[in-house]
Amino acid sequence: MALYPEAQQVKQLLTELVNNCIDNNETIKSCIKARRAVVTTAANTSVANKVGVTIIGDNTEIFLPYNSTFTATQLVPNTLVSVWYSYSLNNGIVMKNARWTN
Repeated sequence: MALYPEAQQVKQLLTELVNNCIDNNETIKSCIKARRAVVTTAANTSVANKVGVTIIGDNTEIFLPYNSTFTATQLVPNTLVSVWYSYSLNNGIVMKNARWTN
């Protein structure tokens, strides 16, 4: 059984690998959409590590996991973020801030 720091290191390596695969594969890149959203329910780290967001222009709140570039304390109501998703908004992740910089 891996120790927690080792698991975190593996997670970081996998995150970098997935990001590189997305960046370097035009087919995958074209399937992924991005939209801006507003955090409506603060991040919940105790149960599912998800945050409630509302896509700008839509009133439906959805709960999505968030990228490790965020800490839960950064994901508070009224924070602008970007959501990356594939074919369904429920199959997505809160990935970057609203300026696409983190």
